[in-house]
Amino acid sequence: MRPIDLAATPLRAPVALSPTLSIEANRQAFWRAYLSWQSDADDADLALLAQALEPHAQHVRPIHQAIGAALPDPSTMDLLPMGLLWHLESAGWRVERTARPTLPLAA
Repeated sequence: MRPIDLAATPLRAPVALSPTLSIEANRQAFWRAYLSWQSDADDADLALLAQALEPHAQHVRPIHQAIGAALPDPSTMDLLPMGLLWHLESAGWRVERTARPTLPLAA
């Protein structure tokens, strides 16, 4: 578990966001937040993201589905970079609940 930096940007967005985004607006919110975070992410944050997504990101799975699957999983949620979570929350992105269940890869 990573130590929490009390001087870091808070996880909660300072503005009230609408809880009911359309599907397209939700996708746009995700990409706006993800690309903003990625442009400033350092190598350590990118490595943390790769580690958190490893169990959730099959080779052809879209990243927003992998991040959405990593969030409710206690073994990977704490590995996600806090800056990415802050950007996603600030943009109003919410996890898509309609994602298909993950099927095990064939051996």
